[in-house]
This record gives sequence, structure tokens and C-alpha cells, in this order.
Amino acid sequence: MNTPRSVRLKLERVEEHMAALDEAISGFLQAEPYAARRVVKGAGCEHVVQWERYTEPPDRLGLIAGDAIHNLRSSLDHMVVALAKAGAASAGVAIAPAEEARLQFPIATTAVSFRNQINACLRHVAPDAQKFIEGRQPYNIMPNDPKSAALWIVSDLDNADKHRSLTIAGLSTAIVTVNWPPELDQIALQPPSGGAPRVPGAEIAHFSFPTPQSEEAVPLEYRWGFSLGHASAIDIRVDLRRYISVVEGALGVLSDHL
Repeated sequence: MNTPRSVRLKLERVEEHMAALDEAISGFLQAEPYAARRVVKGAGCEHVVQWERYTEPPDRLGLIAGDAIHNLRSSLDHMVVALAKAGAASAGVAIAPAEEARLQFPIATTAVSFRNQINACLRHVAPDAQKFIEGRQPYNIMPNDPKSAALWIVSDLDNADKHRSLTIAGLSTAIVTVNWPPELDQIALQPPSGGAPRVPGAEIAHFSFPTPQSEEAVPLEYRWGFSLGHASAIDIRVDLRRYISVVEGALGVLSDHL
């Protein structure tokens, strides 16, 4: 695999940020900044989960995540520059500075948007490499919901981190049901309405049961983590690993075009 040096350096920097993020999250959670308690109401038919302890996550988590995402996004752009230089060299032409400044890996949610970017973003890139890049576009990967595609999320989070706000890692709470009676398996957790404040005593969620239940009969476990704005996992690191895998897969194929 002929991966350009600058692309390798960007990916290595991503891994450095991932290690730093893991250390920062682990260190913060070791202090046990969160705890919840259950309050049983309605003669046992209502189980309300409330904050017992809550601490805002440090801004450092968002800063590290934003740096990881930026380097991940940049690795795609560095690959396009390498492809363009290889294409120009094969054609015996030089890339003008203004042309090079516009080179980047386009990430689009529609075919029209992608095609409008080809002449500038992928100038001098070989047609087969352009075709591969088009095939990895969010509108092709997830046509029904392109903004849920990993590449779009990486691009969107990177833009937010650069231009609008930090990529803040928000608290993600998972309440896990454990060994519930079979007849209660379909009881859903009901989140608080109106965005309840995250302060001790505030409601996290509650369960409504058709018959009275003791805490021992319906045990709960709690997991705390941090998520990005688009994330679905309990841990920000799981989502970032998924995005890294998608980007590295695309870079690996594109390296074969050099």
C-alpha cells in the first residue's frame, strides 16, 4: 500500500488524540462524578430515576475529540492532493497554486452537489479514483438518510469545531435493565419531558409498571459515557473508532490508485 507520508502522519496524530481522549475520560470517571438513585412511587407502579450526583464533563474532552476529527478529515484531503499530483505528473502538467488550494475530498449529500465540486476539488485526480470517491459519498452509502453516513458526520463535526463551536462531548446515560421478569420485558424507559436539568434531584427517566414492583424485582444498572452530537453509542470513543475505520478503508483503496 503506497500511503502518502502526510496521510500516515495525520492518521498517527488521530491515534495520539484517541489515546489522550481515553486517558482523559478514564481519569474523569475514576472520580465517580455521576450517581443516580431510584424513587418508588404509586405503591410500586412508578419507578423514578433521579440524579444523586452530577458533574459537568470537562471541556478538554471536546477539545481532544475535535482535534481527532480534524486530523481524520484532513487525512482525506491530503490523499486527494497526492492523487491530483500523481494524475498531473502522468499527464505531464503542473498544478497551479490556485488549483492546489481548492483540492479536497468532497463530501456531499446529493449527486448534484458532488458533481458541482468535481472540477475544483478533484482536478487532475484520475477518473477511476474519482469514481471510487463518488461511490463513497453519503448519498450513495445511505440514500435514505445521507446525513447519518460516517463521512458526512466527520465533515459536519469538523466544520462545527472550526467555525461554530467546539465538538463538545456531552454526557450520555445508559440505564440497563437486568434480569427483569419476562412479562415486563416490553416496559420502556420514559425520558423526562422538557429537557430536565442535570442537577441532583432532577429526574433522569422513569418506568411505569402495570402492577406494583419492588426495586429487587426490577434491577437496574447505570453506565455513563460521552457522545458526539450525531452519536448513537454510549461512548464517544466507540463512535470515533467507527469513523476512523470508514476513513481508513477509503484511504486504503485510494492508496492503490497512486
